[in-house]
Amino acid sequence: MTTATASTRMPTPPYPGLDITETVERHDVDGAQLRDALDRINHALTKAWDIAHYGLTQEQFTQLVCHCFYNTLLDDALVHTLHATTISRTRSITCLVFRIDELITTELSA
Repeated sequence: MTTATASTRMPTPPYPGLDITETVERHDVDGAQLRDALDRINHALTKAWDIAHYGLTQEQFTQLVCHCFYNTLLDDALVHTLHATTISRTRSITCLVFRIDELITTELSA
């Protein structure tokens, strides 16, 4: 019996022009770990948008997060991914949702 394994090829950044190279290199992760972190961020973005729209359209919300905070979120998600034995995926996503709320609220009140 063969077991399918996740590809370790590095995925491309999730948004055109977004440079995640420095963040990825700082954590020294493989493609599978990066994909997991990106997936956690995507789930957190959906949940954060569903909870509060912050007076923004979904496009504005996505642009704000991607252009201002994406590497911060990626940093957090990679730490969660690397410590998956001590933090559950659900808790990780919840932490990211709160982090998104904190970053956007601070940015919009500035």
